[in-house]
Amino acid sequence: MDIANSSNSVLNPPIDSWDVNMFVLLLAAFLLNSSFIQAKNGVTSSRLATPPMGTRKTIKGSNGDIIDCVDIYRQPALINSSHSIQMKPSFYPEGTRPSHHLPAKLRQPWQKHGRCPHGTIPIRRKPKTPPSVKLKRALPSKPAFATNEYHQDGPQWLYSDPYVTTGYYPLTWPGNYGARAMLNVWKPKVARSTDWSQVNMLFIADDGDENYSVLNVGWIVYPVVYGDDMPRLSVCATTLYKTKCDLDCFVQTNNQYGIGDALNPSTFNGPQSEIDVVVRLDKTTANWWLFVQDQAIGYWPNETVPILQYGADFVYWRGDIYGDRIGTQMGSGYFADKGFGKAAYIRGMKYINGSGAEVLLKMEDFSETSNNLAACYNYWFNSNNIDVLFFYGGPGCEA
Repeated sequence: MDIANSSNSVLNPPIDSWDVNMFVLLLAAFLLNSSFIQAKNGVTSSRLATPPMGTRKTIKGSNGDIIDCVDIYRQPALINSSHSIQMKPSFYPEGTRPSHHLPAKLRQPWQKHGRCPHGTIPIRRKPKTPPSVKLKRALPSKPAFATNEYHQDGPQWLYSDPYVTTGYYPLTWPGNYGARAMLNVWKPKVARSTDWSQVNMLFIADDGDENYSVLNVGWIVYPVVYGDDMPRLSVCATTLYKTKCDLDCFVQTNNQYGIGDALNPSTFNGPQSEIDVVVRLDKTTANWWLFVQDQAIGYWPNETVPILQYGADFVYWRGDIYGDRIGTQMGSGYFADKGFGKAAYIRGMKYINGSGAEVLLKMEDFSETSNNLAACYNYWFNSNNIDVLFFYGGPGCEA
């Protein structure tokens, strides 16, 4: 017996086509599973865009986010623009201070691993969007929420398939120069990566001639844009039916917080996560400034939202979703009447009047209307002698 040949036949048996196919299938399954695991923990590097021009430092967060510290003058909103940057507001709202005097109060995962130097801003490296995906940051049809008449319908549900929103605004027209609110942060599920769920504070001005400007700020879950299912700080601006978001419409001046960065969500029946958001018109420059956790983050340039340069006609606080109503949650995914710790809420809703004072809204400042999708999402007010809590949300519609 040829031991060498015998050993060889045992160690290297003949390979037939079935063995090859099985090996390929197992290898593919392993690779797919590895990619899935990496994607759940953060966007894979192969799917990320390249570092932007002007990057001076790069920080990797514990959640997989990659933050590029970019020269403040090389940020997206200033590229190919003649806009002269306003480094700080000409005012500070109640309780706020210049950002360089305060440590970061809003914790974002990347902050544990470094800090962007002065003269730069943190920009999260976004995933590449597949060419076949058409991104949409929808708004309700203009007549539903932008008018030059004194609107008295109060809180209402607005929707145009497949967009759903529950919105509230006070009767403050005209002369609204900003607003403030505490936005409760959750991590709602969306049915598809191209669907989104968000809560925001929104300002609208109409020139009476079919033109309007809108700006909004809040948090959003939008997997196809951000590469995961985490709630993220988001801003948008719309003028003449064209919408831009995040640093494409916003000039950032703060080196501690990142627009588009992840936020820690609340825990059901546990600790609640909030962001304190103030938006206010700088009457000196007509720019709209954003403050988060008492720090100036940056602003929407007046040329981005030109019809808002004299103030807003309306302010909304709202939760909304875009996409498949079956399986896409709003807020915490629970109905509003579940209350604190279970349902998402907005509290401390104030508007800023012509003298710059923050006016706390009361129950009588709102009026209720019919709810068109109460079986899918709803809202509920709870008030005391100090504040009004607006609870909202739901699990989506049943099949």
